[in-house]
Amino acid sequence: MNKKTIFWIFLITLNFYSKHFFASEKNDFTKASNDSILKNDNVSKLLETKDFLFIENGKNYFHILLRNGFLTGPFQNDEFIYKDYSSPAPKEINVELQALIQTKMGPDTYLLYPGGGMLFKFNESSGAIKRIDRSFAHRNQYSGYFFSHNKSLYLLGGYGFWETKSLLTKFNFSSGEWDYIPTTGQAPEGIDRGAFLIKDSKLYAAGFVSRNSNNQKEKREDNLYVLSLPISTSIGESMASDTFNWEKKGVLNPVLLNAPITALNKDWVYKDNLLINIIDDPNLYLINPTENIIQTIPNDLLLHKSGEKSIIKDNEIISTVRNSATGSVSMAYFDLTGLENNPNITEEYLYRNSDNFYNFLILGTVLLISIIVFLWIFFKNTSRYYILVDNEIIHTKGILKLSEIESVLISLFINKKSLANSIIMSLFAEKSKTKDYAIKRKNKELTSLNKRFTDLYGVTLFYNQKSKTDSRQTNYILNQKINLKQG
Repeated sequence: MNKKTIFWIFLITLNFYSKHFFASEKNDFTKASNDSILKNDNVSKLLETKDFLFIENGKNYFHILLRNGFLTGPFQNDEFIYKDYSSPAPKEINVELQALIQTKMGPDTYLLYPGGGMLFKFNESSGAIKRIDRSFAHRNQYSGYFFSHNKSLYLLGGYGFWETKSLLTKFNFSSGEWDYIPTTGQAPEGIDRGAFLIKDSKLYAAGFVSRNSNNQKEKREDNLYVLSLPISTSIGESMASDTFNWEKKGVLNPVLLNAPITALNKDWVYKDNLLINIIDDPNLYLINPTENIIQTIPNDLLLHKSGEKSIIKDNEIISTVRNSATGSVSMAYFDLTGLENNPNITEEYLYRNSDNFYNFLILGTVLLISIIVFLWIFFKNTSRYYILVDNEIIHTKGILKLSEIESVLISLFINKKSLANSIIMSLFAEKSKTKDYAIKRKNKELTSLNKRFTDLYGVTLFYNQKSKTDSRQTNYILNQKINLKQG
């Protein structure tokens, strides 16, 4: 073999290994080979677009759906295993994977096309995404709530064709179509976005908006709504008389009413309650609708800085974080352990229902009546007090001017409620005048005082009566309704 032949063999061999090496490197970042192991750094490269979707798994790890395969992990050292789909993903998935709406039912994850209609199922055992409907892209229920309950799939509300709906549809596994489910009760006008929780066969809906076809102006719904769902039994589903009935529970707490309505708000089901994170708000809010409680939980998790789509697994929220400087995306894990043990948690009501309103009215009425009664008693008692200051009687109804003798007479009544005629006569007796003159003067002065007092205050000052011990004697008695005080 000559040198020229050896040289060409060397070049061909070098070219082969070079291509294999760079192809292998490329696979680490774009399309990894089947069953290959990827580190976190390489996984982050695959997440720089929105063409991925986190989905739950029944075990202690999760999946990341990609266009041509999926990742499972993380395992030791934050490694993921890449697997090709056993068959190509349906061509109808012509949107970014994050645009799909997911719900879990049994071991399978169902993926709904945005706007409703086309439905796909990811089965981790077969490792494939398959389309299971015979419908079409409805484009009628964008931002609707897609959920599973008792082995059935439902889609509630949504926006499409220039208006919001509150309709409820159910997927028919036999026909592959979506069936309309009629509801009763106080249904909301429309449901666009919002936060939802299913608990004890009740669907709780809050924080959504409605729009109509006339002006397209968003209207925030201030109330919490509840939709009753079929109850699961040992032999199947039980349809109570109030199944699929809407109930308006009451006006939401201002914490939720004042929150901006945006798709960047996040919510998760955490220990059978609803955990909410509001954009640009570092607090978390834990909602328990059955107990009518909302808890504000201060924390330093910075969940509001995380990416759009995320899932919760055990006590961790899995999401992404984008570096604002470089634009690179990395995996993020937010540990919720000990969340409820924060000593700074505050607790408030979630909504004010009609019972609260009626109780408030009853309490307000009782309080108002109490105030009226108190004021009536106060002013009634106050109106009985007449204050003697110098030669004047002062009262809320006016001032009565007195003569010197009248002032002395009132002073006597202040000290004693009953005055003998002889005591009063001593005020009018004069040495140079006869007794008859004193009697006439006394009668005139007392009559005048009583009349002026009655005219001004509407009540008689005193009256006279015969003494019980001596019928020849007369006593002057102060009216019991009058309470005289010295000023």
